[in-house]
This record gives sequence, C-alpha cells and structure tokens, in this order.
Amino acid sequence: MNIVEWTRDLVSGFDSIDEQHRQFFDLTNALNNAHEQGDKAAVTQIYADLQSLAEAHFTDEEALMELAGYHLLARHRQMHQQFLAKIMAQAKAWQDGEDKVDDSLLFLQSWAFSHLGHADKAYVPVVREAMAAMQE
Repeated sequence: MNIVEWTRDLVSGFDSIDEQHRQFFDLTNALNNAHEQGDKAAVTQIYADLQSLAEAHFTDEEALMELAGYHLLARHRQMHQQFLAKIMAQAKAWQDGEDKVDDSLLFLQSWAFSHLGHADKAYVPVVREAMAAMQE
C-alpha cells in the first residue's frame, strides 16, 4: 500500500532532482510494504538505500544552491543533516532489534510534504534565475 504519492505540485523542474525526490517516495512506500510483510532483510536494505539516496541527493541539491548563491543554503544544509541523522539513528535502532519503522514512516511522510513541498520549492526560483543569468 502506498502511503505517499508523488504529485505534480512537487515538481521542481530540475529533472535529476525530481527523479531523486520520486525515489524518496518509492523508498518510503517500499519501507511500508516491507514492514507490513515482515520482510526484515528488505527493511534493512531500504534503510541503507534511503541513506545512500539522501547523501547523493543532498550533495546534488546543495551544489545547485551553492552555484546560485542561495541565501538559505546553510539552513537547508542543516535540515539535510538532521534528516540523515534521523534516518541513520532509526536504521541503527532497527539493526539493534528495535522496531522504529512506524516512526520512520511518519517522519518520511512529513518530510515529503513539508521539506519537498515547501523548503525545496523556495530555492527553485533562485536557482533558475542564476542559471538563466549564467547562460546570457
């Protein structure tokens, strides 16, 4: 069962960033399904995939913001670090036998809409403007 759905209003217009965002949605739904099915190996792998995706995505996204001189980059970077810390802590808890998957799912659902839907939307016009200026 899908607990998050990608919607057009989340599109940034940067294909690689949008694809990574969609992958977060896919992994969130996969985590939910694996947990519901009791597939412990899949849950472990999905936590690892979430961490890898987050690290790559945050690097890409922050590079765009840095290139554009985005004034809220430091705050955005801090949000990314908090996300990684939370996912890593919940993955460690899982490895230690503590089931915090429901907490992870709530966190990922909230992140999907609060961060992707708001914080990420804020940098898009700044990056677009900077990219347009570079092409002139």
